[in-house]
Amino acid sequence: MKQLIFKLGSNVKRSLRFFIVGLVLGVISAALIYHGYYHQHYYQIVGLVILVPAVICLFYGYIGLLANRISQIIQGIIDKRQRNKELYQDIDS
Repeated sequence: MKQLIFKLGSNVKRSLRFFIVGLVLGVISAALIYHGYYHQHYYQIVGLVILVPAVICLFYGYIGLLANRISQIIQGIIDKRQRNKELYQDIDS
């Protein structure tokens, strides 16, 4: 599980790009759905079609950003344990 988290969180710029693209597509999709409510219903259909990749991009980007943050926390815990281990080895000697 740790390897998966580190792999998903390894490229922050890519995850942020996916998140932003998904967010922009979601806003465009919502605008089309709203516009289609008052005008041609075809706009709503196009908005729903765009909504699917928007949600996928948004979800993938969010998971990558979350995995990056979790991997930073895990790495901090590992580093802290290593420092404590070295510190107590020096004291025991």
